[in-house]
Amino acid sequence: MNTRARSADRRCLAKFSCVDLLLRPTCSRRTRAKMKSAAWAAVYNKKQKMMSSSFSRLWVFCLAAALAACDSPKSNLEPSALDRAARQTTSLSAEASLLTQQIAQGKVNDGFIWVHERALQDDAQKTWASLHKPAAEELRARQERLLGILARLQTALDGVAPARADPAKLQALHALFDQLRQQARAAQEER
Repeated sequence: MNTRARSADRRCLAKFSCVDLLLRPTCSRRTRAKMKSAAWAAVYNKKQKMMSSSFSRLWVFCLAAALAACDSPKSNLEPSALDRAARQTTSLSAEASLLTQQIAQGKVNDGFIWVHERALQDDAQKTWASLHKPAAEELRARQERLLGILARLQTALDGVAPARADPAKLQALHALFDQLRQQARAAQEER
């Protein structure tokens, strides 16, 4: 390339924007190719910066959410939370007992059994998780008793759907749920 063409290319570069150079036929083909690659590099760098800043924001957001979701081990179990868990355990046991009674009578279908069993298990798990906090010495015995009742309740709930065809198993589960309801009510009234 001669010097006259180079100086014309430099004037083109200095005078026009990148898009103009791509569209302007007065610049050489080589200059347009350089400008095209430079334009794509600028777009790529801008995307990289945006992605890294978005990633940084996402990382900070996730970290903040994780810290907010953490339950501090310093928070103790309140007596009102223990009362609420005892009422919830009593209610879940009574509802499980009613479910086994309805299954034995043939009043519910398989879909209802499965959905209701899952809902009871989820509620029992939430109640069990709410009790897993450090407790004062005077509340610890009641807390452990309720945790034991909830553990037995969750284990028994796992056997409801498989026992739907066996009346003897359903009767045994019904009796177990009634017993757990009475134990939870005793823990509820203990205060």
